[in-house]
Amino acid sequence: MLALYVAFDLATRGFADSDEGDVTGDWDAPGFAMDESTRVLERDGRVLGYAVVDAQGVGDTVTDLTVPDDGAVDRLLDWLESRPHPRLQHYLQVGDAEGEARFLRRGWLPARRFWRMRLELDGPTPAPAWPEGTTVRELDPDRDGPAVHDLVQTAFADVGDGHERQPYALWAQRVLGERFVPALSLLADAGGEVVGACLGQDVEDYAFVRQLAVRADQRGRGTALALLHEQFRRAAARGLPAVVLGVDAANATGATRLYERAGMRVAEEFTRWDLERR
Repeated sequence: MLALYVAFDLATRGFADSDEGDVTGDWDAPGFAMDESTRVLERDGRVLGYAVVDAQGVGDTVTDLTVPDDGAVDRLLDWLESRPHPRLQHYLQVGDAEGEARFLRRGWLPARRFWRMRLELDGPTPAPAWPEGTTVRELDPDRDGPAVHDLVQTAFADVGDGHERQPYALWAQRVLGERFVPALSLLADAGGEVVGACLGQDVEDYAFVRQLAVRADQRGRGTALALLHEQFRRAAARGLPAVVLGVDAANATGATRLYERAGMRVAEEFTRWDLERR
């Protein structure tokens, strides 16, 4: 599976950006049923494609693009569309004209645009300017897990996409699992309460900010920017060349403007396609 993902990255993005965790992350999720949630397309012992769907209906399909497509993608999508989810989601890189035509033909509709933003750590990193009364510390899973989960889920509800709260066990597996790095998992504390979180992971070639959230009553004070600057500083100290994150391009909280102000630039664009059940 990893070899398939890496080859797909190289063919569609020009660089390899998948590791074992990207493949097994879904498999390790609480309650994940391999037989119901995955399919492998194989011919003569060679893996030609793979499809997976999680409990929220977010699916993915990956195929071997060195082999002429004789219906492999449609076969994987046939299976994906047979899953009993009220709404399915799938991401495509912007500019994939063939993929977009296929999804339209099958009744999928483009729903949201997402940016993958990046900052190269090739110069001095700004010192964080913390709001008065706010300090930063590392996340302690045992002490902070439930409070940070609630903060993130509540903040994400403001994005404007009908966000559904993620169960704690699933959130913890993805954020506090094997990729958890205390030095990159930062909390803003004010008066003994967690008011902001910047949860990063070390994926070897860069620091990946998986989630950034600030409590609604603390926004506009510079907390998010300070968390980002502290994340940049710590990533640089670990010798990582860049910081990367993903964001909804239409984020109603103004996150895209924040990231641009911090010096991050759009590196890739993806469209989320939805298939609503009638």
